[in-house]
Amino acid sequence: MRKTLGEIRTFKGSVFVEFETKEEADAFVARKDLKFKENELTCMTRDEYLKSKRGNRNSGMNTSSTDEDKTAVKKESQKGDEYPKGRVIHFSGAGDQTSREDIKEIFGVEGCTVKWVTFSKGDKEGFVRFTNDGGAEKSMKAVLEKNDNKLKLRGEETTLRVIEGDEEKDYWKKTREDMENFHKNKKGGKKPYRGNMKRGRQDNKTKEEPPVKQAKSDTQQ
Repeated sequence: MRKTLGEIRTFKGSVFVEFETKEEADAFVARKDLKFKENELTCMTRDEYLKSKRGNRNSGMNTSSTDEDKTAVKKESQKGDEYPKGRVIHFSGAGDQTSREDIKEIFGVEGCTVKWVTFSKGDKEGFVRFTNDGGAEKSMKAVLEKNDNKLKLRGEETTLRVIEGDEEKDYWKKTREDMENFHKNKKGGKKPYRGNMKRGRQDNKTKEEPPVKQAKSDTQQ
């Protein structure tokens, strides 16, 4: 009998039943008239049950999340033209030594939380995404005011703008596709190879003696 976890364990609504033979189990699953207190029962083999549970978990992998960005991307995929507004800054002209950490520190002003930075060291341009609508404009204004309207990243003057319209829509579309690909790759990934375990000295003692040594022992007898 399957029960929930926790201090108060309640019946989850399903049980596993073992039979003496596979034929008996198949005959029981094939019955269509099984009821318990007027409630119809659904029967399946253990393998079928586990397969259905895995399918349910995988189908909900991309949507069952409290992450704000994933929720926003889900809405965009469901409603077509709707997507988060005013969350992304595009920057260009970054210095060669600029890092993602530099960017997060600069744009993470009060009231604006940087959620993601699309940028690699050595790139000249990239995107900064915030968690809240309108966060891009608010952060950009605060950063420019603090730097006399001329932001420099590692010594290079950098141009900033909040993306809008089709560019913004395309950004969120690509973000959704990247998320879906990430989860697909994660789902189909292989476990890391650990290599063969090495044997200790005890195993060496069990190895057979070389043929020459064996022959010498036989002659001595």
